[in-house]
Amino acid sequence: RLCCQRNPVRHPAEERAFSRRHPALCLLHAPLVFIHGPIRAVKHIQKPRISVWIVFGKTFCNTYGNFCLIRFCGMNVEGVAIATIASQALSAVLVVRDLLSRSDICRLEPKSMRIHKKQLKKIVRIGLPSGAQASLFSLSNMLIQSSVNSFGTSVLSANSAANNIEGFLYAVVGAFQQTTINF
Repeated sequence: RLCCQRNPVRHPAEERAFSRRHPALCLLHAPLVFIHGPIRAVKHIQKPRISVWIVFGKTFCNTYGNFCLIRFCGMNVEGVAIATIASQALSAVLVVRDLLSRSDICRLEPKSMRIHKKQLKKIVRIGLPSGAQASLFSLSNMLIQSSVNSFGTSVLSANSAANNIEGFLYAVVGAFQQTTINF
């Protein structure tokens, strides 16, 4: 509460109320990333063409959802968060559905899932430093966003739209990258 009162990221006054609700909406996104992220790695290796379409569909759903919820429903930050959550959910459902229907070694069997302590230690040993690095990257992005926010809501909206377009382009480049790695 105290950090929101001090306004460390310098949100424009009209965006402050939205910026307080956005982290709560983004927490809904975390379980979907947890489901989708590790499982998608199998998809890239086994069926790159399906993986490309899932990534493309997720990015299109996010971008189109942002546009529709902001333009036609009059939403702001909540619309962006809802579109992100919906696109990630769509992607996670498609990946899990495909893995449940497989007949090879990559088949997902929920009944046989459990935590293996040895593998968990390896994951934590690699994941903690990686998470720390990602946190530093996020901190630098927060500082940049603070500077963008100081220019007002018009620049904030334009920056958000540019970031969506950039994400869409990176998805296309990433899809080609993953496809070429497999061949």
